[in-house]
Amino acid sequence: MILISGFDPFDGADINPSAAVVEALEKDPPSGVEMTTTILPVETGVAARRLLSRVEACGADIVLMLGEARGRSVISIEQVAVNLLDFSIPDNAGHRVRDQAIVADGPDALFATLPVRPLVDALLDADIPAERSLTAGTYLCNEISYRMLEQARRDDGSRSPIAGFIHLPSLPSESGSTACMPLELEIRAVRTIIARLLEPECSNRTA
Repeated sequence: MILISGFDPFDGADINPSAAVVEALEKDPPSGVEMTTTILPVETGVAARRLLSRVEACGADIVLMLGEARGRSVISIEQVAVNLLDFSIPDNAGHRVRDQAIVADGPDALFATLPVRPLVDALLDADIPAERSLTAGTYLCNEISYRMLEQARRDDGSRSPIAGFIHLPSLPSESGSTACMPLELEIRAVRTIIARLLEPECSNRTA
């Protein structure tokens, strides 16, 4: 079972590309793939709790968390999540957290269990601009990634899902710069990632 999450629009935007991709995949899922989706609120604490609840309820083997990275022009597969909340803008509930740990006794950072480099290579081979990123920021994207990875760390290794965060560029309709990507290409990117994850050599969880 693959769980794919996206986020609601935030900071006054009308659309979030991560939600648009999730909705497109829900309407037209990859053939032969058992998949479920969820759109998360841009609210600290609430988004992470909802995601973890869905993971537990569906028994996901793979968790792909999607979010928007304004100012980036390529698909960014995040290698690491850091134990820090430090918002430059409020979340959709008006919370603006500064210099706060996500988990008080948690590690400073946790690595994605997705095979990051093979996934980047798969995207580049498909002529989709992509990169390995070493910073998921300190906003909600980083928060849910850290929470997911921290929960997987606590679980028995035989049943913890492969998990990681993927940042998508803004859509051309909402971007005032060249740092954007068409929705159709972002959908194809996530389909490519899913296909690569289902190949046997990606099952060793090596990032």
